[in-house]
Amino acid sequence: MKSIKQQPLFVKATLIVMSISIFLLGGYLVAANQTNLVLVMLLIVPAIYVFFHPFLGVLSFVFFIPLESAFLGIGGGAATVTRILGIFIFSAWFVKVLMLRRKIEFYEPVKWAVVLIVWAMLSFIWAWNQEAALQRLQTLIQLFLLLLMITNEIDNVKKLQSVLIALLSSTILAGLLGVFGVGVNQTSRLLTLEGQGAKEYAAYIGIAFLLITIRYFYGDARYRFIHGVLALILLIPLFASGERGIIVALFVAWLSIAAFTHQRVKHSILILLILTTLFVAPVILQRSGLISDWTASRFTFDNIIASGGANRADIWKSGLVLVRENLLWGVGTGNFTSAIGSYIIVTPINSRISLTVDPHGDWLSLLGELGLIGFVLFIVFLGRIFSHFVVLYRLCVNRSTFIPLQLLTIWSLAIYLVSVGLTSTFMYRKIYWLGLAMAIFAPILFKSILEKPNKDL
Repeated sequence: MKSIKQQPLFVKATLIVMSISIFLLGGYLVAANQTNLVLVMLLIVPAIYVFFHPFLGVLSFVFFIPLESAFLGIGGGAATVTRILGIFIFSAWFVKVLMLRRKIEFYEPVKWAVVLIVWAMLSFIWAWNQEAALQRLQTLIQLFLLLLMITNEIDNVKKLQSVLIALLSSTILAGLLGVFGVGVNQTSRLLTLEGQGAKEYAAYIGIAFLLITIRYFYGDARYRFIHGVLALILLIPLFASGERGIIVALFVAWLSIAAFTHQRVKHSILILLILTTLFVAPVILQRSGLISDWTASRFTFDNIIASGGANRADIWKSGLVLVRENLLWGVGTGNFTSAIGSYIIVTPINSRISLTVDPHGDWLSLLGELGLIGFVLFIVFLGRIFSHFVVLYRLCVNRSTFIPLQLLTIWSLAIYLVSVGLTSTFMYRKIYWLGLAMAIFAPILFKSILEKPNKDL
């Protein structure tokens, strides 16, 4: 296959013209004022460079994800610089694929994602609010295109490692901004960046903490001190954000590491150490004055029980009524919020529940919006992803080979992202599908490497 540099002059000229046209079109469609248009014009030169090297655009996109809600908004609306960048990167990648006649790989889990999205499209027919369904479909299609691009563009271990480093660097930066009070929301009792929900912010800090602790225990010993210090620092924004569901997700992720490693006793001790740290950290941070008494109290069992998990118990109870009444088909994608008002069970305890409440859980969102059929399709989609890890794990055991650090990292990251969705609606975020994209391709990549021992990682 010829590279860009080996292409004829007219092909190069065509690519340049198309890159400029695509970027300007994306800027015109998303940017609504002259300031943003000027910004787009200034980005033409780096845009052309990204066009010839889409992977650099992917790294930029990954790096900006944890910061987009806080710093990269456009015109005060839902549009962000990251969205423009994502549209351009995918368009550039797709045009490049066509020009070079490259084959787009649809791995097995990706095919199940297609089936799920088709079912979501069909639900538009019976959706309670078709405008809400249309908005959700647009989001789903964009996330699927991200999944498709990532599974095709990351084709070797070095690229995979680069994406993980970009993600780790950005999430650590978000954590440090919170620690030093840069760009934080001063009106919120929970630590978060301006314009960003505490749950979203905490999810990114959880990623940083997970990846750093994995590197501390399993990475290069020369950097262990740095990783240890960073892990301790990240405990501050992790608990100052006050999001208990993130701690639950970290518990699940670290338990999954025990299930995915060979030396169970040794790794169980390490995992016990991590879980103990997460358990006692709120008390230590409170006594040190690093988090408030109110924030620390959110992590006590008494507070969780008294609040019903921030009213989640009552929300889920009402949501299950919606599910029961619309079991097979659901109320249409993106329509849980539109429909839940008709199913809320009003009691003195849950009288504060809004008639347009969020489901606070991916499982309830899927069951309510896409019915049992959509829920099963999603479970099969996830099942096909994680089944490939099981196959690779057995291959490593049979060959007495250590599981590669990158593979262990991606396994735990995917488990973490899915676990965040146990207590919040998280599956419609870019980071979720980025993690699943890496989880789809990583086992395929490492299986090919392990089957050819002489192949350079």
